[in-house]
Amino acid sequence: MKKRISLDCDGVIADVRGFFSNYFSNHFGERPSEELMGAIIGNRLQKYSQEIGLDYGELSNFMKDYNQKLFTSLSDLEPIKGAREGIEKLLQEGMDVRVNSYRPSVYGGINQDIKQITQEWFRENGIYIPFALAESKKAKIDSINYGRYSFHVDDDSAILDDITFKIEPILFNQELKQKNRKYSSFDSWKELTKYLTGEQYGSEK
Repeated sequence: MKKRISLDCDGVIADVRGFFSNYFSNHFGERPSEELMGAIIGNRLQKYSQEIGLDYGELSNFMKDYNQKLFTSLSDLEPIKGAREGIEKLLQEGMDVRVNSYRPSVYGGINQDIKQITQEWFRENGIYIPFALAESKKAKIDSINYGRYSFHVDDDSAILDDITFKIEPILFNQELKQKNRKYSSFDSWKELTKYLTGEQYGSEK
């Protein structure tokens, strides 16, 4: 029986971190630290802002602006390095690879045809795999849990916490890799691909 692999889109295939870093730099005049990125992903923004003495209100308002900007800029995202090649390798190995992603069609009062935007983005970047877009994180988790997958790869450890049905959860996250001890963790598609195909992975070249 061939492996069925579920992939998150944003943060695993589409480079939302690079987009965030550029947007943050344009606003604050400096690059975001890895600690800040980890705080955002781990929903620890208020605690982190107190630790470094950054005004939480300003940071919170920035995040609202950023999320709306991201929502209207999905078609402009760059693919993560090695994602297309990694997916092609998995397909060549006979695996069933699909995307399960939380991408709502409405945000901040703005409505978009997210399915069409996503479809065109995949085609423009040479990625040809089926995808399912969820309007809520719960719907995404349900789609994964009932999809009979062997693996699910996500950059959000909170999503992985709710994965069941004998699916192996895999964390793809540069900021949390070193701190995570719960899941198999990777920060490059080279390592991830070798793990999923059963090869011995080494360091990134």
